Amino acid sequence: MPCLVVLLLAGAVPAAAANDGVEVSATGCAVDGSCTYTLERAAADYPTSGDMPLLHVVNGPTDSDSAEIDYDLYIPANATALTPQPAIVYFNGFGGSKEDGSGTAIAKYLAGYGYVVLTFSSEGFGNSQHKIELDSPEFDVKNAEALIGVLATKDYVYKDAAGDPRVGLTGGSYGGAIQLMTAEFDPRVDVITPFRTWNSLQYALVPNNLESGFIPQLLPCCGVAKFEWTSLFFASGLTQPFTGHGDGVQGTFLDPNLANRTCPGFDARLCPIYTQSAAEGSGAPAAALLDNSSPSSYFTAGTHSFDVNQHSFGLHVPTLIGQGESDTLFNLNDAVASYLAAQRSGVPVKMIWHAGGHGYSDQPGEGDVFGNGQVSPATKYLPPRILAWFDRYLRNDPDVDTGPGFAYFRDWVDYPPDGSAAPAYGAALAYPAQGAMTFNLSGTTQLVTPDSTVVAGTAQLVSPAKGQPAAYTETSNFQCPGCTLQGLGPSPFTDIQPSDLQGQFAAYTSQPFTRDVESVGIPTAHLHLGHLDPANPDVIVFGKVYDVDPSGAATLIHRLASAVRVFDMSAPVDLNLLGFAHMFPSGHRVRLEVATTDMTSTSDHLLPDTISITTDPADPSTFSLPVGNAGVPVANPTVAAPSTPGGGLPDTGAGGNASKPLLAGLLTLVLVGLHRRRRRAW
Repeated sequence: MPCLVVLLLAGAVPAAAANDGVEVSATGCAVDGSCTYTLERAAADYPTSGDMPLLHVVNGPTDSDSAEIDYDLYIPANATALTPQPAIVYFNGFGGSKEDGSGTAIAKYLAGYGYVVLTFSSEGFGNSQHKIELDSPEFDVKNAEALIGVLATKDYVYKDAAGDPRVGLTGGSYGGAIQLMTAEFDPRVDVITPFRTWNSLQYALVPNNLESGFIPQLLPCCGVAKFEWTSLFFASGLTQPFTGHGDGVQGTFLDPNLANRTCPGFDARLCPIYTQSAAEGSGAPAAALLDNSSPSSYFTAGTHSFDVNQHSFGLHVPTLIGQGESDTLFNLNDAVASYLAAQRSGVPVKMIWHAGGHGYSDQPGEGDVFGNGQVSPATKYLPPRILAWFDRYLRNDPDVDTGPGFAYFRDWVDYPPDGSAAPAYGAALAYPAQGAMTFNLSGTTQLVTPDSTVVAGTAQLVSPAKGQPAAYTETSNFQCPGCTLQGLGPSPFTDIQPSDLQGQFAAYTSQPFTRDVESVGIPTAHLHLGHLDPANPDVIVFGKVYDVDPSGAATLIHRLASAVRVFDMSAPVDLNLLGFAHMFPSGHRVRLEVATTDMTSTSDHLLPDTISITTDPADPSTFSLPVGNAGVPVANPTVAAPSTPGGGLPDTGAGGNASKPLLAGLLTLVLVGLHRRRRRAW
């Protein structure tokens, strides 16, 4: 019985464009972004004559709660009662505020082009009071609706109707999902630009990559908990009151009675749910809570089971989605799920896969303003794409070029580092940009083309109790090259390479490619799985894709691992790997690896197990790689692939670096309260 169940009733859906269709020019404002602006601030620690009080918001499931919201208004010189201008609301990332580098950078940039910009600190962060509510409809969406109401009172903001300002939304990560949800619940929203964010919070934090057509509600509960990322989130929230953010209430996290625990910084209801999930290694206790904070739960109009007082209009506005190719928190599959949902809703939608993402840096000239702020954003690639989206749908200017329907960063393309990264971006009319080439698994080590002979074989993989000891892919949020830990110098995790434990994985490798092969999309696998211990009702595996060079050295593409929990092995299992944009040079091979453990994630299996992957000529297991129409040319398999993974994988013995990743993971949790690398916000 699926755990992700959404009860929907029929409801009216607004038109795809919520505004009145009137074109609004940036009258009197320079087209080069040099428009001047004034800044009005609400927080008490800015005691100037133009100050505004904190915004008092009534919220909660029954409107019996409240919050005090700190916000700023950037008012460009061209915004007057005679020439009102559209407005944009900026939402901060988790752990950030209206004061962070992302908020100030994007606000100044957009105000320079004549937009009224409202930035604010989400409830529980910065100078906004009360608790962190995880972008919930009953708290954070109501706060956003109240802020849009503030814009409706300003005579210098363009109105489509009385009380209905022409408004767009922007932000990343925690500030991305709330855009989707605010647009789903408030018909006054006209356009959104969610970057670096989730479609389903349950998928993001407790992922299951069984194939479901990218509809989370079709997946069974629950997936595999991302221990490192969820711990980082939780620790960051716990520190907020101790650093003067939120309402400062410290809570009693260590109360031995689970039901009595409260967590500093968080809504009291979140604490026992988190601690129970962490103790069990399962996402089941938190499933309903995570679904409540998921845009995917409200893409269809209607009254939803999570809160009978909330009615969703569905996704009905133009949507520009951005996601990082190296992001292991909110991966490309999450972005594709939102993109496809927007397509099904019939709204204008485009998608950008940029470099970096949570835990990794963007590349020169990209300008991922929601990752770390930017100098000279107009000269980069991403901020002008966002500006063009607003110019097209807030100003209703049909002549604006909003770029390709799908753009993706190609890290194999050289370009001048002192300008825009545009030359490094590939483009397609829409996603998917490519078809797929399907390989058959043969024996226990080979990927072969459909016209090659398949050898029957069965690979046996040990699944240890509680998933320990575990393979290593990354130390979440601390892996990027050049990262530094505040006050402690360079990150010690940067050079630790992915490694696997012998007996816990199977690796299937193709013959060499005879030309360069660009692969852009989401690989898939069709596997015949089995296991020996009936005491475990399901199996957990992690799918990975490697690039193997002619010497046999293998690189795990963007350190991505796709977690899958399989409940029914009576039939072949279809699963998604994690999406990427990658170029396999001529002479390289592709490798599919299936492992039973990963240090980033936890297992709730108390007993060990043995998992099998079988294939035979009559019904082989398969692996499909996204490729262009020309297909994948591979060398003639006159020389058999090695019978073992060979030198392509790092040392997988229990010795060597086996303890190093474990220490890295522990140190991650110790340092999280101190670490604010480059002012990033989740």
